[in-house]
Amino acid sequence: MNAPTGTSIHRYTPAALGGDGLRALAGLGMSLFVLLVVGVHGLVFTLFLALTALFAAYGLQVAERALTRVELDPTRIRAHGPRRRELAWRELNAVKLSYFRARRRGREGWMQLKLAGPGGALALDSHIDGFDAIARAALAAAIANRLALSEATQTNFGALGLDQRGWGSPRSWGAPPTGTASTGEGGRA
Repeated sequence: MNAPTGTSIHRYTPAALGGDGLRALAGLGMSLFVLLVVGVHGLVFTLFLALTALFAAYGLQVAERALTRVELDPTRIRAHGPRRRELAWRELNAVKLSYFRARRRGREGWMQLKLAGPGGALALDSHIDGFDAIARAALAAAIANRLALSEATQTNFGALGLDQRGWGSPRSWGAPPTGTASTGEGGRA
C-alpha cells in the first residue's frame, strides 16, 4: 500500500521493543513456573497469580505496540493495529508531552506524547521511529488550535528543539534534537 503524498509511516522497531518483550516473557515465565511447578498456596499463590496477570498485561501492551502502524499526514494522525484510532489535527483538544527518567544510571529516559480529540485518545512514546516529526505535527496543531500547554509540556517540546512557533531555533532546523529532555512532567505521570 502506497501512502499519499505528505504522509509518513511510523512503527516501533523490534530493537526498540526487544528489551520490553524479554522482560515480559521472563516475568511471565518465572511467575508461571512458581504457580505451576513449585506449587505455592494461600497468600503466596495470590501474589504470584497477580504477578502473572501483570506480566501478561505488559506483554500484551508490548505486542500491541509491535502491531501498530502510525500514519501521519497534514490533516490527521491514524493508528492502525489492534486498536484503531484517528485524530484530525483541526479537532485536537489536548496535547501532553511527558518525560520519564530511566532508573539506572547511564540510561536515557523516554518521552510520551498524549493526544486527545473527539476521535479518542492516542499515546505514543519516543521509541517509535520518527517521534520528532510526530511531536512537531502535534505542536503545530496545538498552536493552530490555540490549546493551552502546561509549562512542563512546553519545556519538553523545547528539549526536542521546538518552541511555540513549532520550529525551534534556526540552528535546530533540519537537525536532530540534541541534549536530553527536561524532566518537566517528572517520572510519574
